[in-house]
Amino acid sequence: MKELVKTLVTEFDDKGYAHAYMEEFSNMAIAAQIKVLREQRVWTQKQLAEAAGMEQERVCALEDVD
Repeated sequence: MKELVKTLVTEFDDKGYAHAYMEEFSNMAIAAQIKVLREQRVWTQKQLAEAAGMEQERVCALEDVD
């Protein structure tokens, strides 16, 4: 476990790496949250798109964690 902590401290000391990591993490978390909230409401992507005034393809893209 100590080695993992050392590795993470070293990697996150690099501002570029830390920024890229946090950006990707945020994108993934937001995409997952959109999908979970939509599913909790038992909405399809098409229903969410209509409620948000956008195309279904855009909702699909927003939910894509990649």
